[in-house]
Amino acid sequence: MFEFSSELIETDSGPRCAGIMSPIRDRLIGLETLGELRESAEPDLAVLAEAGRIEPSPAMWLFRGHGPQRKHQWRLDPRLGAEREAVAEALLRAHLPTYRALYERGVALIVHLELEPDDVQALRDAARRLAREGRDRHLMMVATQFTTLSLAKFKESSFVRQFRVYARKATRMTGTFAAIRDDEHRN
Repeated sequence: MFEFSSELIETDSGPRCAGIMSPIRDRLIGLETLGELRESAEPDLAVLAEAGRIEPSPAMWLFRGHGPQRKHQWRLDPRLGAEREAVAEALLRAHLPTYRALYERGVALIVHLELEPDDVQALRDAARRLAREGRDRHLMMVATQFTTLSLAKFKESSFVRQFRVYARKATRMTGTFAAIRDDEHRN
């Protein structure tokens, strides 16, 4: 479903490795995937395995909405109406275990880029709703970002010019995610 790669990206803290996921098939996330998303409670092992193979360890993780040459697209189903909010929120809830695991491994910034504008808005709104629940506030409002920027534009963006801020905050938050994971396993 995805092709994995990595790249050194120049930041305000020097070059940092980015793990990059690019879709190799079209995928629309819609009502038919809602049940599957709601049942997902485990980190994506393929993502974590790839993150473990990349040298040097990735400091950022980029989920691309388009494959190379914009051949393939990963997005929310554009036919969604009122259900768009529920699907976006279910998608982020399903990704939270993976986001936490990446963060615990030193990934300071997770960015979904090359998204369609309506997907960016739906995912940002869902992230705000999840942040209000409390425990994943930093992860949803700071460490995870959604944008229409292309990979090339991302490399010139404020995300990389201010990477030091994300890295500092990540260092302070790592123990919080370990505590959340331990609490979830006890319940």
